[in-house]
Amino acid sequence: ELELAPQSTVQPLLALLRKVGGLCKGTSRSRFVAAFLLLVRIAVRVHAFIRYILSKPDAHPHASAEALGELRELQHKLSDFLTGSEEEEKEEGTEQKEEEE
Repeated sequence: ELELAPQSTVQPLLALLRKVGGLCKGTSRSRFVAAFLLLVRIAVRVHAFIRYILSKPDAHPHASAEALGELRELQHKLSDFLTGSEEEEKEEGTEQKEEEE
């Protein structure tokens, strides 16, 4: 699926990560933490598969140039989420809006 329709695979995973991550407020004993950790584990594996496909595009004849481009974009989005860069960007955007007002 990552070769043929990367958007339909990775976007729902990112949506789940964001939603469940948002439910993990409070302590590490939250009942949503186990679900979030499972999703993070899956996301890390998907990220590794994406890196593999992008490192050897000739070995994946089913992946079109368009799909490879989508994979590059989705790899960055997944990396940003997993490293916390996505949250930092949101916070910076909020701070800039407050400064402008």
